[in-house]
Amino acid sequence: SISRGGEVMPAWAVEDGGPLKKHEIHNLVTFIKNWDNSLLDYSTTEPEATHAPAPEPGPASEGRKIFEDLQCVVCHKIDGDGAGLGPPLVGLFGSERELESGEKVVADEAYVVESITEPTAKIAKGFPGGVMPPQLKLSQEQLDALVAFIKSLSG
Repeated sequence: SISRGGEVMPAWAVEDGGPLKKHEIHNLVTFIKNWDNSLLDYSTTEPEATHAPAPEPGPASEGRKIFEDLQCVVCHKIDGDGAGLGPPLVGLFGSERELESGEKVVADEAYVVESITEPTAKIAKGFPGGVMPPQLKLSQEQLDALVAFIKSLSG
């Protein structure tokens, strides 16, 4: 493992203890190599933030901590933060989502859990597939907490 500033980068390949298979790493590298800077906003004005309400103590609060620990905000927008590489989560729960396949689904508990554990099962329209690593090492309690947090983002 490589260290920078005293921090060690975690392994990503399954054979090294990480969550990604070789083809998933290849997809991620291809996505990064084909990055389109023209999609980024370099304006000096702040975009209007979509603020997620702070969850009450309990499962949603624990889910937010897990969300932050897994660094999900790197791709998924909440509180106006996130790159937007993954679908935004504010207002997701209970809404209808269109998939790349053209199918429409309701973002219920089963959909959210499947999206966390099998992120390539249903790709949201307009977002790259194969980028999010599957979170297979989460316990049922952690998955329930993440679902509670995402549900709390829908008010």
